[in-house]
Amino acid sequence: MLDYTSMLWPQDSPASTRTEKDPREQAPSQTQQGEPLLVSITELALEFLSAGRLVPWLGPALRGLITRELKSRSCVFGSRGRFGIQCHRFCAAPERCSYGRLFEPGQNAPRMAVVAPYFPCPEQAEPGMSISVRIILVGQQAAGDLNCLLETLDTTGRAVGIGPDKVRFCLRERLWKASTSLAPQALVEPRDPQEVYPRVAIGLRSPLILRRKNEVGKRYTVNRPELEDFYSSAAITLQQLFAAHGTELNAPYRHLRQLAEGVRRCEQHYQPFRQVRWSSRSRQRFEMFGCVGGAVFTNVPAALVPWLYWGGLLHVGAHRVAGAGGWRVILD
Repeated sequence: MLDYTSMLWPQDSPASTRTEKDPREQAPSQTQQGEPLLVSITELALEFLSAGRLVPWLGPALRGLITRELKSRSCVFGSRGRFGIQCHRFCAAPERCSYGRLFEPGQNAPRMAVVAPYFPCPEQAEPGMSISVRIILVGQQAAGDLNCLLETLDTTGRAVGIGPDKVRFCLRERLWKASTSLAPQALVEPRDPQEVYPRVAIGLRSPLILRRKNEVGKRYTVNRPELEDFYSSAAITLQQLFAAHGTELNAPYRHLRQLAEGVRRCEQHYQPFRQVRWSSRSRQRFEMFGCVGGAVFTNVPAALVPWLYWGGLLHVGAHRVAGAGGWRVILD
């Protein structure tokens, strides 16, 4: 089996070997029609400083920790902005707010940041234990907010902590960092319709939380996703990200979806996922449902593979900003 992720992404490249300029100095703040998206990924070691209980998926906890502190630091709207006002509707200076750019970009707009901790985490944290956390930023402006985001996470982790036992943590060494560009042509260029991969495996790196409607319009959670589910969720995310940067993807979505619907699953290793989450914004507790694991599909058209790869890299579905919906693609 061939790991498609390793073909396209230098996962083990040390950050010390890269010389990078500030992304805000490299290009204008708006992406021109048809220009590629900048994708920046940084992986760091998160080290626990105290003992305590943990949940398997720390993404929502880390996301909440970051957003509360980042909003209080960068919001120029005063105290009203810190207690639930929708930034995209009322903010007078969104261009100066890191919180707004990363986590409240506008109505129906995708988040430009993903905070994806290692999954699953151990049940109990001990001082000195560490896990990896991946920060994914999309676009020139978001990439320029990396240092602010990391400093916020490190500071609040040391002072506040996460979970019922307020487990404190800090960010240690940067494991690797890389930047690349996603050009529209990589997704929409014509492919030989006869080119297929005999076997394609998709392994979930985090819980996948997808909701669909049945024939009578009732919503349900997808527990055993088919390839069409992976493709459709990836297409939605990528289309939204490009649209937010001024580029419309002229892709044959209907044709690609028909190709995905024709692919059959030959192996499945899915398991249900369930975790309780507390929302500090709504002051409510609710359950998250999804699936983990993976599956193997046969005779996958090559035209679908770029969509599957980039969708898994940039994450899809509900709670994407907290690291849900990430996967890797392995080609046979």
